[in-house]
Amino acid sequence: MTYHSWGDDWEHWSDLYEAERYIAKYVRRWSRCLLISKEKYGTLRYQCIIPPGGHAVCRKFCIFLPWNKTYKSGDQEFKMQPLLWCWNESLIHQKWKQFGNYILRKAVMKACAKYPHLVLEITSDMDWEYCI
Repeated sequence: MTYHSWGDDWEHWSDLYEAERYIAKYVRRWSRCLLISKEKYGTLRYQCIIPPGGHAVCRKFCIFLPWNKTYKSGDQEFKMQPLLWCWNESLIHQKWKQFGNYILRKAVMKACAKYPHLVLEITSDMDWEYCI
């Protein structure tokens, strides 16, 4: 694996950034997922795939039950509204994320064909078993 640092005399920096944009655009076009990636030491790092509707960390498009449930902990009472369904925790959301990873794999393979001199830099962080 080759690493590069900023300011060195590697002549393919612009091609690497162009390949990163190509991959992100391909993933967005064919899966509607947002790819979070970055360049680190001259290699591309694929950090996260976000399906439409938001990240799994934030609950969005939730359906709550119409009543509150009271929980007691020692002297304190907590009122909470039970969650019935949430988009970010649904099976469809998880499958869409898997589909986004599959499209990411295809995009990386196409980018390797388009930029054959950057194959090591493009594929160094790719987890091929996860993108089936």
